[in-house]
Amino acid sequence: MSKTMKIIATSLLVYSLYVLISLFGYSFIKMNVQNKSILDEEIVSLDEFTSSEPNLTETVALHSTVEGALQLRLDLIRSAKEELYISQYSIGHDKSGLMFVNEIKEAAQRGVKVKLLVNRFSNSVSKNSYLSVLDEFENVEIKVVGGINLLQPWKMNNVIHDKLIIVDDEYLLSSGRNVNDRFQVPSTKEAVVNDLDIIVQNGKHEKSPKIINEGKAYYNELWAADYAKNKKKYPNSRWLTTSSDFSNEVSQTTKELKNDIGQPVLSNLDFYPMDRAFFSYNSTNEWVKKPIVWAQMTAFMNQGTGKFKLISPYVVLTNPMQDYIKANNNAQLEIYTNSMSNSPNVLAFSGYLFQKNKLLEKADIWELQAENSNHQKAFLMEEGIVGVGSMNSDSRSAFFSSENMLIVQSEGLAKELQSVITRYENQSLKVTGRTTYEENRSVMEKPVNLFKKILVNLLSVFSPFFRFLL
Repeated sequence: MSKTMKIIATSLLVYSLYVLISLFGYSFIKMNVQNKSILDEEIVSLDEFTSSEPNLTETVALHSTVEGALQLRLDLIRSAKEELYISQYSIGHDKSGLMFVNEIKEAAQRGVKVKLLVNRFSNSVSKNSYLSVLDEFENVEIKVVGGINLLQPWKMNNVIHDKLIIVDDEYLLSSGRNVNDRFQVPSTKEAVVNDLDIIVQNGKHEKSPKIINEGKAYYNELWAADYAKNKKKYPNSRWLTTSSDFSNEVSQTTKELKNDIGQPVLSNLDFYPMDRAFFSYNSTNEWVKKPIVWAQMTAFMNQGTGKFKLISPYVVLTNPMQDYIKANNNAQLEIYTNSMSNSPNVLAFSGYLFQKNKLLEKADIWELQAENSNHQKAFLMEEGIVGVGSMNSDSRSAFFSSENMLIVQSEGLAKELQSVITRYENQSLKVTGRTTYEENRSVMEKPVNLFKKILVNLLSVFSPFFRFLL
């Protein structure tokens, strides 16, 4: 081997070690530092929450089906008159992404001031992406978070994971739902993904709606973060140089989605009064976050006395996360999640599989046996308290992603979420062991592809080494 080749090989080896240490070592150390930095004043106690005087005029609704999910978003954007704030983990280059971006475009044409915050890894922001059609508008600002960073690899763990839409002072939507056909279009050829949207409405048009303002404050913190960078504009995008192409594609897609969109959803939702509510979110402007949402959820779990129903597509609890769950609490923890057969995230399921027996010592677990998977992130307490948002029950959501959860005490909302849980419990099996279930004549265990079964079990052996990044 020549001297030059040896230098190149050595340099690549050193750089590879640097990347591994940065991605794993730095992140692991910083995560443990942040784990100990949460202050008491950043967490609301259950007693403080339930004893506060009800003073909210805003109302709240839940949308829980793929049917109407895209139309709900079009309705919200269409209602904007002055300001539209959107944070979205993923806007697909597909039918739902096209219709979503087109509705933003039409809002901009009406003169609405638009701020759009997107994640770099999970969105196309190239010259010919749908987003480039918005580059012609002065009243549209787009910021991007994350992406490849060769000099500071640890920064690649930073992710915008929120799914927020805030319309003027009138509406706030928080969700776990991505703008992709599997999440938005029932007629997609792929297996659809079940998720939840929680919507706050300022029905009385108050000048300073409490919850919507809390959501705006959080959004503005994300927008002002050092890691949120302006998206490059492409004035020569083919969508702009041949504007008829975009219009024609929208027209064609509208025809193709005639059974999925067109009927209003927002105006037909059941809105319930809120006794109390607040907006919880992870720290901002930090590469590794304070796990405030997880700490808030588990604080309520520890302080409650009845059933605490946790719904998450992935359940991978690292030791730092488990430290927040007090061993002597009185909560009856119930977990609702995906099974090996329908989980789309092999890595996350491998981490869950490794620790499933330990989880069973703390909780009753139900796994969905269906072709479609669940992507819901929520909890329900017997006190009529509901939490819905973007937060998965895993380390990546706890420490590395921007996450939010709207926590509400509302009898009507709690009953509706319970009906959603019951619907999926009726398609689930209760877990008794790592790969075993309680017998249920009404629900059959869904078979697992052999390759997937081997892969998940193999990965689960090594999962303790990378579980904190799942």
